Amino acid sequence: MNSSNKSLVASSTIAVGIVAALWNFSRMFSAWVVAPQKEVVGSHIMFLFTGVVPIIGVTAGIFRKRWGAWTLLLAPIFSSVGFLFLKDLDTGFLVYFVAVYYIPILLSGLGFLYLTRKSAVAA
Repeated sequence: MNSSNKSLVASSTIAVGIVAALWNFSRMFSAWVVAPQKEVVGSHIMFLFTGVVPIIGVTAGIFRKRWGAWTLLLAPIFSSVGFLFLKDLDTGFLVYFVAVYYIPILLSGLGFLYLTRKSAVAA
């Protein structure tokens, strides 16, 4: 891959990562604030791993830290544990949540993982 393509991957990854992390934080914070008492454990887990951790991962990824990419790749997996504590989940909600919250963060993680390879040139 030539230098201009790597630059495009870098800027796309950073843009998607920042937008996804900020979107996730704002949406998860508002859901966390109004969570019913019965679901507070699940909402804490999901807010932490879907709202806060991606911001840390994107920031580390921007500074070319490989652990930032791994943070973005693992955050949705750990966040999924929060579903065990939520009541009345239907398939449509799960598909929506995965499509809107998890996929952009996973794509950002893959992009940062690609950019932090030893053979990758700084953009």
